[in-house]
Amino acid sequence: MSLVPGEPDLAEIVKAEREWVSQTLQEHGAILFRGFGICCAEDFSRVIMALGWDEFRYTGVAGADRVKLAERVYTASGIPLDTMITFHHEMAMMRNFPRRVIFFGQQPAAAGGQTSFIPSNILVEKLQEEMPEVVEKFEQDGIIYTLHTKSKYIGTSTIDTECTVWQRMLKTTNLVEAEKRALEMLNCDKVKFNN
Repeated sequence: MSLVPGEPDLAEIVKAEREWVSQTLQEHGAILFRGFGICCAEDFSRVIMALGWDEFRYTGVAGADRVKLAERVYTASGIPLDTMITFHHEMAMMRNFPRRVIFFGQQPAAAGGQTSFIPSNILVEKLQEEMPEVVEKFEQDGIIYTLHTKSKYIGTSTIDTECTVWQRMLKTTNLVEAEKRALEMLNCDKVKFNN
């Protein structure tokens, strides 16, 4: 264990205060813990395990090139650090998506580094106030997810070879099997692949 000597043990604190953590998340949507001497992925793993939440496994997700660093701890993504990531819902188009997302910053960003959150309930409330006809149209017609990707995915490891993004995501080159897997994985009732 590599916790900083003299710092409070965040894993023990959240284990003892699980109800407070849950209530605070419900009320505010986020909690920032700072100054607890969490130094590495293994320390952060202890905190996550202490929360007692069900595990979510990242598997077969487009754009989620995550590397497992410790139990329940993964890298954020393979996206270059200078790339702006726009507001999004974590894996919103998947049938199974994480109910909570927990971040750990091992090394502060040299510049910028902000992570902004927009609680969905507040976004929907504002949309209902300002554009109720749009919300009504979504409720009546549903929505269409369009996943725009590069035509080729060039892997960065020996496991990944040059392939289309859907082939990598669905782990098959067969269109029939890809459609079957997509319908199981994605929150939709039809799929169209553009090669």
